[in-house]
Amino acid sequence: MTFNAMGAGLLVAGLTFGLSAQAADYVEFAPFRAKAAVTEAQLLAAVDAMAPSVRNFPGFLRRETIRMEDGSWLDVVHWRDEKSARDALGLAGESKQCQAFFALIDSPETGLRYGRTVRVQLDKR
Repeated sequence: MTFNAMGAGLLVAGLTFGLSAQAADYVEFAPFRAKAAVTEAQLLAAVDAMAPSVRNFPGFLRRETIRMEDGSWLDVVHWRDEKSARDALGLAGESKQCQAFFALIDSPETGLRYGRTVRVQLDKR
């Protein structure tokens, strides 16, 4: 089954989604390492504690925190648009919960990177 939404071609049976610029998420990639003395449980508790603040940032859609095989971490945050993603940096600086999380991590390894979702593929399950 294929249909279009806002110029996007969506192949539902095969679950491949092609998104138009209007429908595409703006995605923030934030690689980081926890400070040496910080446990995974402490880090995840800080991630959970900042979630209510981040959810209230304009344009926030979702966040995934990923533990990489080498022990580093990657936050993948989906925003409605570029402005929302960029504005969130300032809002995070004003949030006590976000600052508590930032205190547990070393500087981002390669800095923040941004991109736009152009295709989504899902398992048929």
